[in-house]
Amino acid sequence: MRKRSRPADVTGAGVFAFKALAIARRKAIYEEMHPETMAGVAGGLARQGSATDNLSFAEATAESTGKAERTIRLAAARGKALRDDLDDIAGTSLDNKSDLDAMAKMKPEERKPLIERAKAGERVSARKEPKIAADPLTDELAAERQVARLMEAWNAAGPDARAEFLLRIGDRESGSLGLCIYAILAWPFRFCLLS
Repeated sequence: MRKRSRPADVTGAGVFAFKALAIARRKAIYEEMHPETMAGVAGGLARQGSATDNLSFAEATAESTGKAERTIRLAAARGKALRDDLDDIAGTSLDNKSDLDAMAKMKPEERKPLIERAKAGERVSARKEPKIAADPLTDELAAERQVARLMEAWNAAGPDARAEFLLRIGDRESGSLGLCIYAILAWPFRFCLLS
């Protein structure tokens, strides 16, 4: 068993790696003592009618520590996913909940170089850079995109829907224009006179 170093700051800042490791270890011990509470087992026992009243690990730990069940589950998941790397992560710029969560989703070979850089003192993050919003659209570009969407809708509509649309547009905009366009589309060889 490797010797675990203690965090320099025990006030809570930068000790998330150690907390995750401790909770993951506590969960392993709890599940050894209460195998019936493991995920999947409790449901199977309940279906067979032999379920017990033992609390799940998260419930029991939340009750004894005063933390929320969700906090316990998240820390246990971090500890399980990162157990081999947590000693190296502790005390680095990666020792925070967001980066631990992001690294837990990464493959080990993807996170190793990041951890090495953090151990060397570089300020790194495992989180993805947020997307920066594009410049606002100009009025002309916005209008062009709206017209393109209208054209897509028109092309996707059937003949009856197009005819109904033209009737409604004509009623709102110019009265007889919609009827005239409808007449041209419905009866291609007839003409309508615009007034």
